[in-house]
Amino acid sequence: MAIDARFKLQSMEQGIPSIVISKNGLFLSVNLYKKLDGASYVQIYLSEETKEIAIMRCEADAESAVELKISGKYARIYNKDFINKIASLCGTTYEKIKKTVTGYYVSDGDYFVFDLKTAKESKKRGAADGEEN
Repeated sequence: MAIDARFKLQSMEQGIPSIVISKNGLFLSVNLYKKLDGASYVQIYLSEETKEIAIMRCEADAESAVELKISGKYARIYNKDFINKIASLCGTTYEKIKKTVTGYYVSDGDYFVFDLKTAKESKKRGAADGEEN
């Protein structure tokens, strides 16, 4: 049996990739982590000019590979200098930063982009607050 031609099949892909940035690290959403195929290592790129972060999965031996700290609840990256730099780009301080940024996938390079200019104050509680229940 075929469905009426006026209907188009919808793909129910995982949600929008996002990151939360706080003084406790850069936290990858569950959706982003799944879209990175559960990678253990990523490369982080930063454009200070356009205030964008790009995240690409990689192998452990890749140049500047960063190991994700993986918990049952989240994947996290922590580097105080990097978080401080991001805080400055967002017009805040290391102690006060708590931003959520949604991103998008770039298929021809197989990476995700997060525009810090679109960052919103994060209201989520939990790991980004340092609460690792």
